[in-house]
Amino acid sequence: MPLSPDERRYLRLAKRDAVRVQDQVDRMNRGLAKVRLLRACALGDGIESLEPTVALDERHLQAAIAGRVTAFIPASGAASRLLAGLEQVDQPDLRALKIAALQNPRLRPALAVISDWRSLAAADDLEAGESPQEIADVLLSTYNDIPKALVPFHRYPGGTRTPFEEHLIDGARLLADASGAVRQHFTVSVEHLRDFERALAEARTKYEAHFKVRFKTTFSVQDPATDTVALDENGRLVWENQQILFRPGGHGALLENLSRVGGDIVFVRNIDNVGTDLTRARGVLWRSMLSGLLLALQDRVHSLIRKVEKDVPGALEDAQRFLMERFHDSLRDTSDLREGVLERLQRPIRICGMVKNDGQPGGGPFFVEGQRGPQIVEQAEIDLDDVEQRVIWESATHFNPVDMVVGLKDYLGRPWDLVRYADAERVLISDKPHGGGTIRVLEHPGLWNGGMAHWNSVFVEIPRELFLPVKTLSDLLKGER
Repeated sequence: MPLSPDERRYLRLAKRDAVRVQDQVDRMNRGLAKVRLLRACALGDGIESLEPTVALDERHLQAAIAGRVTAFIPASGAASRLLAGLEQVDQPDLRALKIAALQNPRLRPALAVISDWRSLAAADDLEAGESPQEIADVLLSTYNDIPKALVPFHRYPGGTRTPFEEHLIDGARLLADASGAVRQHFTVSVEHLRDFERALAEARTKYEAHFKVRFKTTFSVQDPATDTVALDENGRLVWENQQILFRPGGHGALLENLSRVGGDIVFVRNIDNVGTDLTRARGVLWRSMLSGLLLALQDRVHSLIRKVEKDVPGALEDAQRFLMERFHDSLRDTSDLREGVLERLQRPIRICGMVKNDGQPGGGPFFVEGQRGPQIVEQAEIDLDDVEQRVIWESATHFNPVDMVVGLKDYLGRPWDLVRYADAERVLISDKPHGGGTIRVLEHPGLWNGGMAHWNSVFVEIPRELFLPVKTLSDLLKGER
């Protein structure tokens, strides 16, 4: 459905890309192209086991000392997502809330928090009342308007720490170069940028001298150019207050932020997946292993590229074998073997930690029809009404915790154009309530699923204890983390 003259006029005046908007409209009107699963990855079939070794640790350490290693942490999520069910609490006492939670599962996280709110890290700073509604109101007013990254997660003898602070401390242990510089990049919402800058200044005072480091922390916001449009029930652009409605395009839009980090070896993790001092050493060890494995693979890939380019005898066969063994790429669709091998080797590499599946919602590792190598797939990308696809989905033994390390430079030291290696067809389309009706919205291919679909990927099993997500406040009540 072509844009109307009025729509084109508005986009021109608003300095929005009409070609990009037309493409988004066309994609939503075509509908979501579901991916088709072939089988779930399993240990020995798409997922590798890894034994920690001194050699891998030394590879990581050498790269870190040389200033090659950084971290990229999406941190724009709002704390309001932690407050699931609390807005529905209006019961006069705990017994009434327990009865209500039996009938309404959405109230169960709220029940857990209200029953044990004094176990929260910041409980000493909360002036909560006695009734469930009073406690819920205090929690909502305290956390509703701040980023999740700045919510106190953990309590220590000297005070509390936010996940932002814990990531900085992780960086001090994992990323410091020879001069003590620790490079980390956080993506944040524009309205909270000042809050993060203040939190960083406080963290420098508390931790730099203690860990003998300097935090070289940077921030970015999602580029407004990556916002997406919405369609009404007639497939036309939604207007609001005489303006075309644009919405944030999901975490897949952060691919452009990742490209601009300028890093070489980059850890990618979620802001809420962070442990305490009790679990830090184990986390640092395993992330060092993932980094060391990436560096070893990069060295091997770069060596093979140079040998194939020079037509060294046997190099083409070695490279073909390597692509199959490490990246599950059979090169079946290649007519010119030499060019195909070079093209396949010259792609960004990522090592993705995978944990055993215990029912967590989210994506997992699968082999996908029409895609080379293992893929991370989100549930929204498949057709669960197809019995065969549902069976494959439910057979997954592992889950993607978003704990990965990626290489952002090629064998000549040039940064990859990451957008080239995304699958533009793997967008997400959904219906959302809006203004008393329903609108259709679009999200870019997810950062670690469709956004990295054409990377060379290696999936590695990591300990389940490294996955410590906090989706609701009740997750902070589960004892030692």
